[in-house]
Amino acid sequence: RGAVRSVLEHSDFEVFVAVGDPQRWRVPSNPRVTSRTVADLPRRQGRAAPFLRKLHALAACLVASRAERIVLMDADARFVRRIDAAAVDAALDGHPLGMSEQPTIRGSGMTRAEFLQHYARHSLVALGDGAAAPSLQDFRFFNSGVLLARRNGLEAFLAWALPRIDAPGTTHQVGSHMIADQDYLQVWSNTVRPGSCATLPWSWNHCEHWD
Repeated sequence: RGAVRSVLEHSDFEVFVAVGDPQRWRVPSNPRVTSRTVADLPRRQGRAAPFLRKLHALAACLVASRAERIVLMDADARFVRRIDAAAVDAALDGHPLGMSEQPTIRGSGMTRAEFLQHYARHSLVALGDGAAAPSLQDFRFFNSGVLLARRNGLEAFLAWALPRIDAPGTTHQVGSHMIADQDYLQVWSNTVRPGSCATLPWSWNHCEHWD
């Protein structure tokens, strides 16, 4: 509710939200808000299932809205100042997608090199179809908590991702690592369509856990 209210307060955007129990959620009363119950989305078993459902919710959003620019936000994200479509367009800078790079995990000493090693051993093994890892210079460990996108960029991404998610027998785990929505966006942006994702400034996705 806090995330939705922040969008209503700081923008004139439409809001599409996927919710659990709609009776408990108490949707803010506003004609700009459309909700969809998570239980109506395709179901999968396993630890990654709730995260992968976010991509099904995104597909449902594209059906429900004619918007040409989309901002995908995790439920714990908030707009903290005024934003409009022109700012989203400027941040994308001609790219289909845009995400901020996560430079570290606070207290861990992680760097881009360690993130690349993790990407190669887990995300790329699960989703890369045998592709080689990108160079350190070209690699970005994107955080998917906030995603800016053009509609056609999302359509292309989902056309690649959803058949993989829904394929019978697909296991979304490599070792102890869960393969979830962020892994799909990482592999798409770094390996399947390298260069297609704008690296957004930190202010688009600031978080105390990595800044």
